[in-house]
Amino acid sequence: HVIKQDAYIRYALIITGAFAAYSLGANNIANVMGVFVGSAPAVILNFGFFTLDGVQMLFLIGGLSIAVGIFTYSERVMNTLGNSILSLTPEAAVVVVLSQALVLFIFSSGWLSQQVAALGLPAIPLVPVSSTQVVVGSVIGIGLVKGAREINTKTLGHIALGWITTPMVAGFLTFITLFFVQNVFRLQVSAGKAGIVDYSSDTISHRAESSIHKLNVVLPGILILSFIIIVVLVFLFYKQRKLKLKAEHELLNQQNEFYETRKQINKMEVSAIHLENNLLSQKLEAKRRENINIALNISAQREFLNTVAEKLEALKCASEPEISAKQLHEVISLLRQKMNFNDEMEHFYAQIENIHKDFQQKLAAAFPGLSNQERRLCILLRLNLSSKEISALQNISPKSVEIARYRLRKKINLGQGENLTAFLQNL
Repeated sequence: HVIKQDAYIRYALIITGAFAAYSLGANNIANVMGVFVGSAPAVILNFGFFTLDGVQMLFLIGGLSIAVGIFTYSERVMNTLGNSILSLTPEAAVVVVLSQALVLFIFSSGWLSQQVAALGLPAIPLVPVSSTQVVVGSVIGIGLVKGAREINTKTLGHIALGWITTPMVAGFLTFITLFFVQNVFRLQVSAGKAGIVDYSSDTISHRAESSIHKLNVVLPGILILSFIIIVVLVFLFYKQRKLKLKAEHELLNQQNEFYETRKQINKMEVSAIHLENNLLSQKLEAKRRENINIALNISAQREFLNTVAEKLEALKCASEPEISAKQLHEVISLLRQKMNFNDEMEHFYAQIENIHKDFQQKLAAAFPGLSNQERRLCILLRLNLSSKEISALQNISPKSVEIARYRLRKKINLGQGENLTAFLQNL
């Protein structure tokens, strides 16, 4: 629904804009060229399909001048009317343009004036109307409907001041110019006694019979028209070529950007593949070392067990009690040395401390006086290990673990009713 409404509003703006332009040309041409009608050249130009007399040429020049003014200096004036006085919605813009077109048409249409006179009413005067006053009045009317507070009175005051000063400035400049022409160049600028000059069509036609020169401009017109067509075609060709080159340049830039983006993506993909390969290589290397360590561990365990077995065999064959007791003591010492597991325990504590890094930091901040063994005991207790399990890991007796726990409770000032494991887990 909104899309259709927007399309209808666009069509309405185009139609009303065309009607307003037609009415503006019909009315405002009098402001531009009306004063020159009496001085129109007594010439009729024959273009073959149509002819133009002097007055019509004046109207044509005036229309072209209005068109040039529209394409050059009208943008700021349009912005003033469209934005500065009051912010207009597209619907309001249609109403404003239609109101302007109707007013200009009413004061420009001879047919409408005749129809009004035929009804017995006063004929509508066919006079030039200020289009700016019509538009400003329409905008003010829209503003009054919306609320007078939305009207920018400051801009409206500037426009009103322009309406007042424009005829004054025009009269002053005209006076200065004509005074200069009359007194410097000694030219006659007045016809003496003012009178009514008849520039009706009958008078012009009568004058045309005696003094108008008829010129056949078919061939020059064809040449000029052909030249204009060639210039327009060349301009369109170069414009189309320029647009094509611009489109190709933009396409080339897009392709370059796509190529650079693709290049970066490929580079990132290659980096990701290299990184993945490095990770796989590291994992393979870690697995290889792990397998080597397992193999070396198996070999060491087998060698150790062979040594123990040999000593037991020797103990079995020993006949003297002193030799048997000595060999048995060597076997027990050897087994106790093997039960130490220092490297394995250090690796175990390193992994546990890395996992519970935050706990280690909080524990060191809360109780900086704890030793390294006491911090490790705290980690084992936080893992909810029993005294028996801790004693097996540390290769000490359960009683030694209980003593260590008692000393730890004292250092952290824990009461008798509080559970040490729960305290460490909630730290």
